[in-house]
Amino acid sequence: MNKRNMVFFEKIDRIYPDGHVNGLKNRSENLYEEAKTIAKSEEITVKEFFIKNGYIFTRNNIKKVYSEDRKSLKALYPNGIVKDLHKKDKKLYYKLLNHAKTEFMTLQEYIESLGFKYVLFNSDKLSKEVSSRLKKLYPNKKVVKLSIKDHKLYSKLYKLARKNGKDINTYINELGYKVI
Repeated sequence: MNKRNMVFFEKIDRIYPDGHVNGLKNRSENLYEEAKTIAKSEEITVKEFFIKNGYIFTRNNIKKVYSEDRKSLKALYPNGIVKDLHKKDKKLYYKLLNHAKTEFMTLQEYIESLGFKYVLFNSDKLSKEVSSRLKKLYPNKKVVKLSIKDHKLYSKLYKLARKNGKDINTYINELGYKVI
């Protein structure tokens, strides 16, 4: 790294000690222009320049991003419970996923930090579906080789069991079936 870049990154480190360069243009027009010049000389974008040098780079101010994300979610989910976001608005889903990654959070953590509840799947609907399918497959209430016989059902049962803090066999037993 040349002396010019070292001096530049010392300035960046003073402003962004956590390594997350956010809203640089608003914070320091001169540093932003310097970053553009250096990046251009290396024939890369400003974002690529920062990433290449071990920084996280986002253009918008974090507070502005949070505010916009909160507004978007409130418009889609006025009740505050976010479910099936990937089906309802794919673009927003991926936008939030990207914002979560830049904050080193899972999507659920990020959505909850915005003041919403995030539901991964509708457990009531899934429970009914699972019970109905089990009745059809095992009318004698003896479950044998479920993972082989109906892997999709097995996966759903596994999800429900984990959500309830149980292993799959215990969960199936609690539904009134015997695992053999």
